[in-house]
Amino acid sequence: MPLDVPDGQRCMLDANILYYCFVETAGVSDECRGLLGRVLTGEVDAITSSRALGDCVHKTMLAEVSQRNGRSRERLIGWLKQHPEALADLPKSREVCSRLVRLPLEVAKYEAATLPQVIRIAERHQLLMGDAEIVALMQRHGITHLATNDDDFDRVPGITVWKPRP
Repeated sequence: MPLDVPDGQRCMLDANILYYCFVETAGVSDECRGLLGRVLTGEVDAITSSRALGDCVHKTMLAEVSQRNGRSRERLIGWLKQHPEALADLPKSREVCSRLVRLPLEVAKYEAATLPQVIRIAERHQLLMGDAEIVALMQRHGITHLATNDDDFDRVPGITVWKPRP
């Protein structure tokens, strides 16, 4: 389903949705910015996680370093371990941080006490830990709508998954 979250609904935003708002990605950025615009006008109530914010900035940093240094994203982390100076000046990443903190988003914090629930969710729905954390946060906050570009959530019952692509 495209990102047509019904007005008045509360929706969890995954890191990739935020990332696509700030780093142009063909075929998905316009949809993501449209949803974020609806969040800004109050049509949709959005929540995200502190991990999603960090992941968004991390992906932005990698995209910025990749573009500036003419390197593919493949094996970029290993290259950065050998060339940490490439992380010295990241104006796009700083801009994204500044814009993220001004968004009207509730930020849910992940708590260690929920680890048993997260691992149960991971096992039950065959999800990686980060995705299972999102499901656990959604359950804790009573949220059933998720905006993501990740197909793994399709196998979790009780969640309506909204994607920036058909």
